[in-house]
Amino acid sequence: MTNSIRFYSDLKASPVFLDIAGAEHFHQVPPDWWVLLSDVEGSTQAIAEGRYKDVNLLGAAGVAILMKHFQEYDLPFVFGGDGMTLLAPPNLKDAILEKLAALAELSKAKFNLNLRVGSISVQELNELGHDIEIAKHQLTEGKSIAIFRGGGLQAADEMIKTQAHRQLKRHGSLDSEDLSYLSCRWKPIPSRKDCTATLIIQALGPAPYQIYQNILSDLRSIIDVDQKAANLKKMSYRGAIDSLKAEARLHPRLASTGFLKRFIEILVSVIAFKWELQVPGFNAVTYKNSMSLHSDRRKFDDLLRMVVDVSNEELRNLKTYLETNHQNGVLYYGLHESTHSLMTCVVPTTKDGDHIHFFDGDHGGYALAAKYLKQQRAKGRPDKARIPADLS
Repeated sequence: MTNSIRFYSDLKASPVFLDIAGAEHFHQVPPDWWVLLSDVEGSTQAIAEGRYKDVNLLGAAGVAILMKHFQEYDLPFVFGGDGMTLLAPPNLKDAILEKLAALAELSKAKFNLNLRVGSISVQELNELGHDIEIAKHQLTEGKSIAIFRGGGLQAADEMIKTQAHRQLKRHGSLDSEDLSYLSCRWKPIPSRKDCTATLIIQALGPAPYQIYQNILSDLRSIIDVDQKAANLKKMSYRGAIDSLKAEARLHPRLASTGFLKRFIEILVSVIAFKWELQVPGFNAVTYKNSMSLHSDRRKFDDLLRMVVDVSNEELRNLKTYLETNHQNGVLYYGLHESTHSLMTCVVPTTKDGDHIHFFDGDHGGYALAAKYLKQQRAKGRPDKARIPADLS
């Protein structure tokens, strides 16, 4: 297996979500690559205090930095609501960690939240018996997300979060342009149906990837797994004052050319989206309509994650399905219900294929769904657990 810096960028992307069991789509990550992580410590408590938007914004900020400074390398990552996990070749590891350390400084200074940053080598994970395999899922032409399996990413996440020596201690500072791709100016988006469900599933048993395939097939008969579009008719852009207040916290210094540029950009965007205008280089209607093809609403990183709008009947059927299969020992799950979703955007440019929009459930989404799943894991499988023949 090559250890080229272009290992991931050279992979062929598949438009189908998701043949998790299909080994032909997955490739072993080179052992000299590294797993890097940034996540908000104490995110559950921060969410309980009503700071879920801050948590979500800082979770996506690492992606914005990655795309600002390292986009040419097309590095694989996954956004988890309160943080980001990514893979990087050895020659980029230190530069990325330096930027994430600077983000941690801003997080503490501007948000009073601790952002944990850490790393572990793929080689060490392999030696401990953990593999990382990766595939590419195409959202639209020119924009793909990474799909992970093998168990190594989840093992890395646990080790970095629980072992202090893997966590970065050094400090740094961001400049006024480091977060210029990050945008969080849309108000919470109402569900197109009765509820927005944020879902995390961990399959159990001796053949988990086949189980995931069967779960996906089952879910398609219950909910609209393949939905992409947000409730475009009900989406609304924040006002100029609210947008500027939020923007101010992303800049170490307000007396900077970076903040001035964003100030002007915000004013133009507020007017353009309110009146659905076309200004030089930007068409508000075209951009808004393209969001559905650039949306990260579902992912797989050893766990199946999705944010999906459901009716009350679909939600009841979903809960029944999940709990029945949990009691039968097929899966662990976490489920969070809200009436809205949050959308955080990373926008290098507004051209097709050059922006991505991360969805999470409002009021805690992925973070609270993960908390529920961890509680199930702590209890272990129910005593009567069995794996049905059609899922084994």
